Amino acid sequence: MTRLEIIRKTSVAYQEILHKIETRRNTWKNDTRNLILEQLNEVQREVTLNWYVDTDNYLENREVIFLSFNSSPSGIKTVLHEEAEQETDFRHYVKKGGALLYSQLSDSRVYVSIQYPEIVELKDCGEPKHLDSFEPEELTSDIILHHVQEFLEEMIHWEQNVKDIPGFRIVT
Repeated sequence: MTRLEIIRKTSVAYQEILHKIETRRNTWKNDTRNLILEQLNEVQREVTLNWYVDTDNYLENREVIFLSFNSSPSGIKTVLHEEAEQETDFRHYVKKGGALLYSQLSDSRVYVSIQYPEIVELKDCGEPKHLDSFEPEELTSDIILHHVQEFLEEMIHWEQNVKDIPGFRIVT
């Protein structure tokens, strides 16, 4: 086989990949996106927690759909004045998020991950946890519910096992 014949054969494989990506994008737009939104919205309605469903679609074909906890008090506060008596004498730290994310990858596969909460200025949210990657047509309601269960289990683990460094600060 000549080099040109190999290039022709390889170009066919390349065109097939481009076609597969376009097929995935259409499946996402026409089916998968709606399935994820419907299932996450149902969970959000049926399970009473301080969470919401939203999308980030500022990049076409790189959309993210997520179930996220709202910001809430962390329970940690800094004393602003030595004689702190009122709530205004404290600075309260906020715990932000914790989210289950469904993202389109560049090749339009669906990437599923968990983003951990963050207590700004005290505890970085760290690296997301990758759960799985799917062809858009492989995703089902049952798989989505399984991801929500995994997400809640990870949040329980995070709440009970935050790896803070204990200590104190000497004020001079």
